[in-house]
Amino acid sequence: MGHPSKIKKGGCALSSFFSYDFVFNNVPSNTYGLGIVNLDTGTSDGDAGAAVEIYEKQVYRKSRPYFFGRSYDTPLEFEMTIASENVIDGNDRSLIESWLLGAQNYYPLQILQEDLQDVYFNVIFTKSKNAYAGNMNFGMVLHARCDAPWAWKFPQTLIKNYTGDVIVDETFTFYNQSAENDYMYPVISVTTNAIGDSVSITNITDSNREFAFTGLDTGETLGIDNYRQIITSSVPGAYRLGDFNKKWFRLLKGANRITLNGGISNFTMTYQLAQKVGG
Repeated sequence: MGHPSKIKKGGCALSSFFSYDFVFNNVPSNTYGLGIVNLDTGTSDGDAGAAVEIYEKQVYRKSRPYFFGRSYDTPLEFEMTIASENVIDGNDRSLIESWLLGAQNYYPLQILQEDLQDVYFNVIFTKSKNAYAGNMNFGMVLHARCDAPWAWKFPQTLIKNYTGDVIVDETFTFYNQSAENDYMYPVISVTTNAIGDSVSITNITDSNREFAFTGLDTGETLGIDNYRQIITSSVPGAYRLGDFNKKWFRLLKGANRITLNGGISNFTMTYQLAQKVGG
């Protein structure tokens, strides 16, 4: 096949990746001497994202349908060609297939390209076919299915610490830059101080929607996964769903004005931004 520098890089059908190395499930591709390649020449095209599902109803004797909305319901899928400059023997092929095709869940696939350093696809490789040259196996073509219609940026965390035993009343702006138009449901952690027994977080932009807990212990740490609707507490045996107003915290796309109120010593908000990649 030749030295990697002679290979036209970017063999992913999703996009023309000008990169050779990748990482899947925290294992670098160079562990097996592999990289993403494009064995074809000339121009190519690729998907810019998953298809949009349109919901509408055609009514008799009406020229236009009633439009109810649209959604990104179809997970992103793409093919990726990987290859080695050396022949892949049977033993190595077995190890590579176990690594890439033996996954029991979605795992991160990161393309080591400068403009994609903080982006990954959460994928399962569902099938593959070997690529041969002169009856010698140099690579394979993989079919990847993502867990969403887009890629993801790595999780980020907003941290706020407060000193002294006082009631916090702070309003700040958080800008949700996600490619997803629906609500974002972050993971929140909050710790009460020595006078804290209640916490409220109000998204002013979201029609003053208030997320609130009462009856908390001092020094208690709550962990709230708003997407999965799971609440944990540092207090043994505490069941805080009954102390919660059942309005899970969410963020609109764009700017969100948020008010944080209560006897709080620490607040964190961990979130992931959807990222459309392709072209």
